[in-house]
Amino acid sequence: MFRNTLTDLIRGLRSNKRNEKKYIAGRMEEIREELRSTDMTRKVNAICKLCYLHMLGYDMGWASFHVIEVMASSDFYWKRQGYLAATQSFNQNTDVLMLTTNLIKKDITSRDLHAIGVAINGLSHIITPDLARDLYPDILALTTHGRPSIRKRAVLVLYKICLKYPEALHECVPRLTERLEDTDPSVVSAAVNVVCELARHNPRNYLPLAPHLFRLLTTSSNNWMLIKLIKLFALLTPLEPRLVRKLLPSFKTLIETTPAMSVLYESIRSVVAGGMLRMLSETDEQAAAELAMLCASKITLFLQDPDQNLKYVGLLVLGDLLEQYPKLVVQHRDLILSCAEDPDLSIRIRALDLVVVLATKRTLMDIVKRLMLQLIPYFMDSPVHMLHDPDFLPLSPLYRTSVIEHIVQMCSQSAYAYVVNFEWYIAVLMDLSRVTGVQVGTLLSEQLIDVAVRVQSVRGYCVRMMASLMEDQALLDTITQPETNIDILWAAAYIIGEYNEYLDQPTAVLRSLGNPLLRETSPALQAIFIQSILKVYIGWAHSLLERWSITLSKVLEDTSREVLAALSVYACTHDLEVEDRVSDGGSGRGRQAGQSTRSSTNRSTNAS
Repeated sequence: MFRNTLTDLIRGLRSNKRNEKKYIAGRMEEIREELRSTDMTRKVNAICKLCYLHMLGYDMGWASFHVIEVMASSDFYWKRQGYLAATQSFNQNTDVLMLTTNLIKKDITSRDLHAIGVAINGLSHIITPDLARDLYPDILALTTHGRPSIRKRAVLVLYKICLKYPEALHECVPRLTERLEDTDPSVVSAAVNVVCELARHNPRNYLPLAPHLFRLLTTSSNNWMLIKLIKLFALLTPLEPRLVRKLLPSFKTLIETTPAMSVLYESIRSVVAGGMLRMLSETDEQAAAELAMLCASKITLFLQDPDQNLKYVGLLVLGDLLEQYPKLVVQHRDLILSCAEDPDLSIRIRALDLVVVLATKRTLMDIVKRLMLQLIPYFMDSPVHMLHDPDFLPLSPLYRTSVIEHIVQMCSQSAYAYVVNFEWYIAVLMDLSRVTGVQVGTLLSEQLIDVAVRVQSVRGYCVRMMASLMEDQALLDTITQPETNIDILWAAAYIIGEYNEYLDQPTAVLRSLGNPLLRETSPALQAIFIQSILKVYIGWAHSLLERWSITLSKVLEDTSREVLAALSVYACTHDLEVEDRVSDGGSGRGRQAGQSTRSSTNRSTNAS
C-alpha cells in the first residue's frame, strides 16, 4: 500500500505554501490513522513526521503514549526514533513519563551498547526527580562499564541526576573521584566537566578533590580540560586561600608558556577576576605585583590581535585588572584609545569604560578631543557630505550618548581634578549640546550649573556662553523633535539669571528669553525662563541707578514694555506654576523695579 513518508511530507509542504495549514491538517489526520495501526513501520513513520511538524510549532503531546511504544521497540532504528521524539516533545509535566522508568532501566542494563547509549542520551533530556531517584543506581553501575564510551556517557548524565535528585550526591561524588583517575582521557575530561558544573552550585563539596584536580592541572595537555580545571580552581580558592600559594607556580607557567589564547584568557581571568591576585597581595605584595605585571603584558597580545573576539575579551579582563592595579592599565593607553576608535562598536563601548581611568591633567584634553572627533559628523552644523563619506562609520544614538556620558564622567571625576582650563570644559559642554539624535540636555545642564557655582573665575565667560546659547537658532529648531538637547537651556537661563551682572547686553538677553519659540518647551523650562527674565530685568534696572539720567527713562520704559511682552509669551500656558510666575512677574517684581527707578528719577529732577 502507498504510504506518505517524511520526504513526501516535506515535498508537500513546499508545494502547498499558500495552503499550508489546510495541507498540514490533512496530514495530521493521516498521522493519527497511522498511529492507530498495529504495523510498527507505519507507526514509526508517523512519529518521524510528527517530529518534523513539531519543529514547525505543531503540538505532538497528544501522541506521547505512541512515542513510548516506539521507544520500547526491539529494533534499534525504531528505538532511536522513539527516543528522539521523546527528547523533542516530553517535558516535566508529561503524564506518561512514569511509564518510561522500567523501559529506560531495561535499555541501560542491556548488552546492546547502542541501546545503552541512546537510552542515556534520552534520559539526560527527559529526566525528572522520580526518574533520577529510580535510575541513578543503574547509572552509577555504568560508570565502571568496560567500554570508555559508556563510562563517559554515564559520568555526564550524573550532572543532570544530581540537579534533579541532590540526595544522590553523596554516592555520585566518590564515583566522580574514581573517574578522575580513569585510564581513558575522554572519561577523565567528562568527570572534570561534571565536577566543574556541579561546583557552581556549591564549591565547598568539592574541596577534597583539590589534590586530584591539581595533578590533572600539572599533567594534562588537553586545552579544553585545562580551561575547566582553571575555572574550577577559581571557584575553590576563595574557600581555601592556601590553594593560591600552591597554584601560583602552575598558573604562572601556563600564562608564560601556553600558546592557546583560550587557556591564556581563562588563566588571566581566574588570577584577576577570580580573586587570586587579591588574596596573594594580602600575604605577598611583591609577588602579587609581579603576577599582575605578567598578566598585563599578556593582555597586550589580546588587544593587538586582529581577531575582534580576542580584542573584546582582552578589554574585559583589563577592566577587571583596573580595579586592583589602575597604573598597569594606564600603560596600555594607546591600545585602549585605538580600541575606542575600532570599527567594531562593541569593542568601542567596552573601551569607553577604560578610557575614563586614562585621564590626567596632561592627557585629558587630548582624550576628549579624540572622542569628540567621532561625534563631529552628528553636529547640527556639520556638512551633510560627511555622512556619505566612504570611511564614515554610523554610530547609534545609544553609542553617541555613551560617548558623551563618558566624556562628562572623565572630566568631572574627583571634583574636576584633571580640568586645568574650565573655559575649555564649558566650550566642550556647549559642543556636546550640538550632537543630534541624543537626549543629554539634563546631564549637560547639571554640569554647567555645577561649574558656574564652583568656579567663580569662569562665571563671566560662562554667562556670555549661555547668552549665546539662548540665541542658538539650530538648537531652538530642535524643540519639537523627539530627541533634543533643549533641556540645556535650563542651565543657560539659571546661570544668566543668577549671575546677570556679567551680562554685556542685558536687553538683548531679555529679548532672547522671550522668544516665541520657547512656548513649545516644557513647563519646567518656561518657569526658569520667567524667573531669569525677572532677575535680569531687576538687575539691569538697578544698575541704572548708578548712572541715572533723564535720557535713560525712555530706555527703561521701552525695556519694561519688552519685559511685559516677553512674559506674555508664556501667558497662554496651562501649567499652574508658569501661570503664577507670569502673574507675579507682570504685577509685582517688575513694577517694584520700575517704581524704584522712577523714584530715583524724581530725586534727580528735584535736585536739579
